[in-house]
Order: sequence, then structure tokens, then C-alpha cells
Amino acid sequence: MLPPRVPMAIAIVAACIVGAAGAFGLVGLLGGSSSAQLLSAGVVVVSSCFALLPAVGSGRVTVSRWGMLVLMGTMGQTLGTLGVGLALSMRVGEVSRRGFWIGAMAGTVVVLVVHVVVAIRTLKRSIVTTGSEV
Repeated sequence: MLPPRVPMAIAIVAACIVGAAGAFGLVGLLGGSSSAQLLSAGVVVVSSCFALLPAVGSGRVTVSRWGMLVLMGTMGQTLGTLGVGLALSMRVGEVSRRGFWIGAMAGTVVVLVVHVVVAIRTLKRSIVTTGSEV
């Protein structure tokens, strides 16, 4: 049984949009500059590409090995947020760094939660459908 790719991709893209908008708004609420808002939302969007790994890369991967793609996607997204955020935070002024990081991490958490929930639902559905554990 192959995991559903399209619902996973749609959920991740929707979560990415919500997470980036949340990051943008949160940085603004914390008094960050407009460049810090845009960069924080950009970090969420760029790092969320790693979360799409299970949806894009699962063409021939069975559900029993799909969980490893989910794990790699979440790790890649977390490390991507930290790496891209570190590179971009050098461009943000001292005043805006706190808001930049809080916004980027909050937006990333939104995408991570959706990613994990969709993966758990998919794996649970596969267990119910096949009648055996993966």
C-alpha cells in the first residue's frame, strides 16, 4: 500500500501558508521591522520544503518505510529553519532579532504539527486497512 501523496502535499502547503502568515504577524506584534517580518515568513516557507519530502518522495515508498521519510522531513525542516534563520538573521537589525526568531520558530511549529498529525492519520489508516502493524 502506498501512502497518499496529494492530501499530504495539500496539508503541508496550507500549513506553510498559515505558518508564514503567523510568523509575519507575530514579528509585527513584537515590534519587528518589515524586513524582519518578511524574512521570518520566508524562513518558514523555505524550511517547509523539507516537510514536503514525504509527499514528493513517496512515489515508490511503501507505508512501512514512509515513516522514515516523515522523520527525515521533520528533521530537515527543523535544521532548515535554524540554518536559513541563522543566515538571514545577520541581515536583521539587533532590535528585530528576537521577534524574527520567535516568529520563525512559531511558524515552523505550525507546519511541524500539521506534518506529524497527517502522518499519524495516514499510518493509522494503513494499519486499519491492512489489519496489521506497519
